[in-house]
Amino acid sequence: MKRLFSLYLLILLGACASLENVDHPSGLEVSEEGPDKETALTKQNLLHLAQVYDLTPFLYTKKVVICAEPKPTARTVLVLGTEEAAAPKRLLATFLEQELDWWLRTQLPSTARALKELQKVFPNVPKAQARGAHRELLLNYLKLRALEYYLGHSEARTLMVELSKKTKPPRWATAQVLRKHTSVGSIAERAGLVPPVLR
Repeated sequence: MKRLFSLYLLILLGACASLENVDHPSGLEVSEEGPDKETALTKQNLLHLAQVYDLTPFLYTKKVVICAEPKPTARTVLVLGTEEAAAPKRLLATFLEQELDWWLRTQLPSTARALKELQKVFPNVPKAQARGAHRELLLNYLKLRALEYYLGHSEARTLMVELSKKTKPPRWATAQVLRKHTSVGSIAERAGLVPPVLR
C-alpha cells in the first residue's frame, strides 16, 4: 500500500512539474518568488487575463516575476506584486502599467522630449507628488488608452478613478489625465510614444 501511495505521489508531482513548464499561448513566462497563496492566485489570474484578452500588443517583456513585496531593483524582468490578486481588472491595469513603463524605458529620447513638454504644460505639481509626476502623467495616459482598448471608454475611466482613490491623497497625475486627456495625448503622440496598436 505504501509503495502504491509513493508511486501515485511521484506521478502527481511529475504531472505538476510538467504543467509548470507548459508554454502559455501568450508567450508569458510567469514565475513566483517566495510562492504562497497570493502569488499563486496572481499568477493564475494573470494567465487567465492573457487568455481572455489578447495582451500581445503590450508585451514589451514576457518574463514576469510575482512576489508579495516587490522591491525597486534594476531587474531584467517585470516584477508584479500580489495586492490585486483577487481583482482581475485591477490586476490588468497594474500589469499594463508595468508593461507600458517597460515600453517607455525602451524609448528614452522620445520620453525625455515628452517630459520636457509636459513640464511646460503642467508646471504646478503638488510638492508631495512632484518626484516623477510628469512621467506618471505620461504613464497614466498610456494606461488609460490601453484599458480603453480592452474595456471600453467608460469602464476604463471608472477603473482609473477607483485605482486613484486607493492612494491618499489621490494621485495628481491620474486626475490630470482624466481631466486633460487630449493635452497629454497630443504630447505623447508627437513624441511617438503611443504604442502602435493604439495609433
